[in-house]
Amino acid sequence: MQNPLKSSRLLFVSSVFYFAVGLVVLLLRDDFTVMVYGEPHRSALFLSVGLFALAVGVGGMLLLYLRGGIEFRREDFQDTGPGFLPTDTLGRRLRELRLRVDRLDENVSQIGKAQVAGQLGDKDQLVASLLPAINAELAKELENRYSAAAVRAKGLQEVRETLQRAHRRLENELDSLSRRGNLNLVIGVLTTALAVTLLAYMVLGHEKQFSSVTDLLSHYVPRVTIVVFVEVFSFFFLRLYRTTLAEIRTYQADLTEISVKQVAVEAVWNSTDDVTRRTLSRELLNAPRHTVGQQVATDDLDPKALAELLVKFSQLLPKKGKDD
Repeated sequence: MQNPLKSSRLLFVSSVFYFAVGLVVLLLRDDFTVMVYGEPHRSALFLSVGLFALAVGVGGMLLLYLRGGIEFRREDFQDTGPGFLPTDTLGRRLRELRLRVDRLDENVSQIGKAQVAGQLGDKDQLVASLLPAINAELAKELENRYSAAAVRAKGLQEVRETLQRAHRRLENELDSLSRRGNLNLVIGVLTTALAVTLLAYMVLGHEKQFSSVTDLLSHYVPRVTIVVFVEVFSFFFLRLYRTTLAEIRTYQADLTEISVKQVAVEAVWNSTDDVTRRTLSRELLNAPRHTVGQQVATDDLDPKALAELLVKFSQLLPKKGKDD
């Protein structure tokens, strides 16, 4: 299977080569004609070759632009904000916690021996019989507490990674839509400028006297028809650009929705109530979704609906005051 990066670079080099060849042939077509035919008036062949090479080069560059250009390898996106614990960090923290538990075990043993020896005298047998049970219980409690925290952090990491993958997919689609929209806009503007130039040339470039209305119509009707056809062609691409803007707006609303869901998940994740988590999952699954092409009203926000949403999330949050 061919490497996409290598294919993109090969396409870029080929496009630049064809564009340069076409430009050189067009600029020096009279010299090439003299070299081949011996006269400078038979340059139609080299004109066609130059235009074809230019078209191939421009087409390759446009294809490369639509594909996203040359993409270099990037490391996977990782959130380094507060509270984020990747897998390697979790393992390292668990090892550190075990070392701390072992040190605490040793310190407790030494303190216990010193206290028992100071109060009851030399009671090595009593210390030896009591300390193992106390230390084992303490170590077990600490390990269970930190292990539960590590498991909860791992679960939150998986949720974040899922939301981040969805966010990246939407961003990639937005980039693709933006490139296609820019291409449609450029084609529409260029074809409109071409139509205006042709119309101005037909009106201002000839000072011909017509003997009859038939001669006038036979001269201008074909030319005006060409201008109208080019203008309709440009309007088609400008309409595609407008449609692309609507799709971009929809995907931006989806990105906002994903961000709101991520905030909601992280706001209640620290809750120890399983009912709260299940309620949040149902709310997120039953949330309305936008479809491509659907009109998204981002400016008209209902204050009442927003207040009800905030009240609902406040009810989902754990009441720490009562727990403490």
